Amino acid sequence: MARLVMIPLFCVLVASCATDDGKSLLVAEGDEALSCAELHQAYKDSKTLGENAPARRRWLAQLIDKNQCGPLNTTSMRFGMQIIFD
Repeated sequence: MARLVMIPLFCVLVASCATDDGKSLLVAEGDEALSCAELHQAYKDSKTLGENAPARRRWLAQLIDKNQCGPLNTTSMRFGMQIIFD
């Protein structure tokens, strides 16, 4: 009788451990609250993580995509001149 209870319990336990939510171990607390500029900076800084960098960069890329953050705006200056002859 005890085996009949233990077998389904074991199967449920194994199934719950096998569930993958898609997040890596390099998910930092508060990543979801970062602004677009902070996400881009964290993405650039993740290069220093060595072998763990690809997992962190994938997570940050998902957040950048989820938050619809485009590429960082770069400051550009345009100077125009208009000459009108009457």
